[in-house]
Amino acid sequence: MVAYNAISDYMSSRRHPVTSITYRPMDVYPAPGIVVFSSDINAVFLSCGHYYDDIVAPPNLDPNYKNCTYMNVSYPNPYFPERNRKAVVFKGPTKLNRKEILFMNFSLNLTARNFSGIEYLLFHDWEEFISSPSQKEFVRQCDIKNPTWTFSGGMLTWIKLALTETFNLDGSYYPAFNVEDSMVKYNDPRSQEEKMNELFFVMFEWGDKFITEAHLVVTISPWNTVGVLCGVFLTLFKAGEFVTKSIRWLIKARQGNRNDDPNQKMS
Repeated sequence: MVAYNAISDYMSSRRHPVTSITYRPMDVYPAPGIVVFSSDINAVFLSCGHYYDDIVAPPNLDPNYKNCTYMNVSYPNPYFPERNRKAVVFKGPTKLNRKEILFMNFSLNLTARNFSGIEYLLFHDWEEFISSPSQKEFVRQCDIKNPTWTFSGGMLTWIKLALTETFNLDGSYYPAFNVEDSMVKYNDPRSQEEKMNELFFVMFEWGDKFITEAHLVVTISPWNTVGVLCGVFLTLFKAGEFVTKSIRWLIKARQGNRNDDPNQKMS
């Protein structure tokens, strides 16, 4: 029963591991990738830039000002293979200690739309994307596996990033982003005719000084189970040895009684 319970407890621990949480402080993060699906609604990418230390002046909105690293990617839509999906992939901010912000600006002709929003997703390592044999397939796999979010038109959306890394029992790990966003209305100074093209503003920055590391842990190690089983088997062996010696002693005792019985001798 003890052996059965030990094995059952170990198997249950493997099926239901507990999570151990640790926090790793960061000053500079690896650059994440930001995939913006502006072409899904025919939005036009206008400008981008990196800003530091709590920007005070308005970002540069000149359509020719593109002071950031980005790449245009087109790949077969994973849900509609007969169509291609286009995206702009940006290199995200890294310098948490400098409060680095990546600013982007898009525009959209509103003549055919009642509502407007641009979808985006995140992946954790820009360098992995750049070194990939196929950037198209890399983004396609992200499109399949990673969650997406949306930022709205006519607003400035401020997105703060946090990262959680989950380490599995087999040694693999899965990074996941937590996104906290806030929006403020854009007071558009343009004429009514110009306002037919709606503007999108979005800022990305790291909002957490720590990476959350979640380690899945088995509370009962196999060595504990082996130790319990060894103890059980040793106890059984000692018990068997004791029983064997007891039987031998009883046999010898009975034989001795027979040799001392005078009736047995006379017969």
